[in-house]
Amino acid sequence: MTVRSTISVAMATYNGGPYLQDQLSSLAAQEWSPLELIITDDGSKDDTVSLIKSFALHAPFPVHVEQNTERLGYGRNFLKAASMCEGTHVAFCDQDDVWLPHKLSQVSAVLGESDYDLVAHSAKVVDRSLNWLGVNFPDIESTRPLGEEEMRSSRFWPGFTLTVSRSLLRVLDSELGQIQTSHDEKFAHDELICELACEQRSCFVISEPLALYRQHGNNLIGFHGAMKASTDNPRTI
Repeated sequence: MTVRSTISVAMATYNGGPYLQDQLSSLAAQEWSPLELIITDDGSKDDTVSLIKSFALHAPFPVHVEQNTERLGYGRNFLKAASMCEGTHVAFCDQDDVWLPHKLSQVSAVLGESDYDLVAHSAKVVDRSLNWLGVNFPDIESTRPLGEEEMRSSRFWPGFTLTVSRSLLRVLDSELGQIQTSHDEKFAHDELICELACEQRSCFVISEPLALYRQHGNNLIGFHGAMKASTDNPRTI
């Protein structure tokens, strides 16, 4: 009998105050509630931490926030949050996006059919006011499990679309000795996760947009950066 999957949400924050409340509200509005929300803050100087603590008082699921004693950078901060999660799977969550209400229920339904190591979905690219810009990223053609041939071909999905098994993350941890000592702000956890998943594990993709990918001019990577990464990286969309 398949063990019911549980999904933890891992969020990495850094000076996310202007848009964080929208994201937190979208998590609270999920039709399928996560097991927990784990947030690691990388030294915010604005009201990010106070917003999180206020949200935690009334959230419909447990919320834990840990403030880093030293800056880890984007990718390492996400991996720290993921390492603290207790669910069978971890959904990565950016601080400035918005999840559509059925995101976790859709992902949970997929995991109920088979215990995939990675589930990715499409998202609508929106402006700072959440107006759709007429493009989806990633633009996934059809909802399906990926066969071995597809997984050997080039694949990349940005971190905010990923739900990943803890077993895959444990494998990743064992391979990160050198990278874990790096403080490179551009270290991308999602590139490594996708590469490892496509080489060794089972993957499923959902064509329906399940999040709003907000572009506001201060994104660390943003839509154009993610598109460039997907072009430059050996594993592309």
